[in-house]
Amino acid sequence: MASAGFVCGYIELGMPQPSLWTALPAEILIRKCQAGEILSWLLQLIIKESANPRFGGSSIIERLCDSIFVLVLRHCMEENLTDKGVFLAMQDDKIEPALTMIHREPGRPWTLDSLCSLAGLSRTAFSNRFTELVGCPPIEYLTTWRMQTAASLLSETRMTIEDVAECCGYQSVSAFSKAFKRVFAVAPGSFRHRGPRDGVEHS
Repeated sequence: MASAGFVCGYIELGMPQPSLWTALPAEILIRKCQAGEILSWLLQLIIKESANPRFGGSSIIERLCDSIFVLVLRHCMEENLTDKGVFLAMQDDKIEPALTMIHREPGRPWTLDSLCSLAGLSRTAFSNRFTELVGCPPIEYLTTWRMQTAASLLSETRMTIEDVAECCGYQSVSAFSKAFKRVFAVAPGSFRHRGPRDGVEHS
């Protein structure tokens, strides 16, 4: 009789219900024939690292788990399971360039006009199309992405709050702190000391 194993884990969300998360299906089933050997290899490496604790093991396991999540995203996109939100917008030839640049350079002083220019659309056409596909207006999405970026930088780096604010497009620390607190209900410094595990989690 073949043996069976069970591996479970959780994903820490940087903020409540980020757009990428809400665009995913409620349930995702990936069969071995669909994932190939890569998923099995990653799971085996995670199990080995967990069974024999060594220096750097936790960091290795975390990176391996990140890789599994990327495989899940790739599966969803290739199987057309993501028919809404950011994933759908990334397949639109007009909205994709603007989304890509927001994700790549959240700290740039983006305006509605500069994003419209990337899309090659008028303000009204771009705003309507973006909102319909993504689920929120362009500038609101930009702010949300900046806050997600800020949360990651505060949790995973030793950058000063001033540097985090600048990386996220804020010239004023007070303006950044106000925007951050509006989303997370705590100031950036408190969020950093508290840590993401005291924030929002999803299993």
